[in-house]
Amino acid sequence: MNIKKYILFFSGLFLLTFSNFCLSSTKYIQDVHYELIKKSPKIIFYPKTPIIEFFSFLCPHCYDFYNMTHKKNLSVQNFLKHLQITKYHIDSMGDKKLAKLATYNWSIAIALHVENKVILAIFQGIQSHKIYNYKTMKKIFIKAANINNNIYDAAWNSSLVKALNKKQIKLATAWNITSIPFIVINNKYHIKLDSLDFTSTNLFLSDYISLIKVLLKKKN
Repeated sequence: MNIKKYILFFSGLFLLTFSNFCLSSTKYIQDVHYELIKKSPKIIFYPKTPIIEFFSFLCPHCYDFYNMTHKKNLSVQNFLKHLQITKYHIDSMGDKKLAKLATYNWSIAIALHVENKVILAIFQGIQSHKIYNYKTMKKIFIKAANINNNIYDAAWNSSLVKALNKKQIKLATAWNITSIPFIVINNKYHIKLDSLDFTSTNLFLSDYISLIKVLLKKKN
């Protein structure tokens, strides 16, 4: 291949790559697929993790979303596993008393670093109505987290858990979260899940991951 052919070949390759990049970057449109979130003067310290997910154990859609992103697709699991994701619980939806109890227990889970151990057990417990008060929540939490009563009680009464609980509630209020799951990227962009491709689970997950990648790379 002579010099001229090399130039033509690499020029064509560049144009193809550039056009693919443009297509991928313009596929998602602000206020259609995602929207900007305004920072609130009431919040001094925002979470440092790139992805924040607000959810509720009382929400069937959140349970379905958890199963989709953690069970249905191995590639999605692997992608999300290597990202830092902070999950916060909403206490303003569903049965108020149970929602507040679930939020407080999620604060305990965060404090004890047992989120991955207890999340499915609490989801299943609440969705099947096996968790309905403090006693049933504590029993299932302790078993799933593999801790004893003393550790749970100490966490329940700790200032750290109380502070974490206030932080979750305060941030959800500041961002005026009225629908869940509510996904925020880099404390700037809210993913509008209902704008993604719901033709099939795999297409939805592919769309979801693609949008996350685009938003993580955005500079402003």
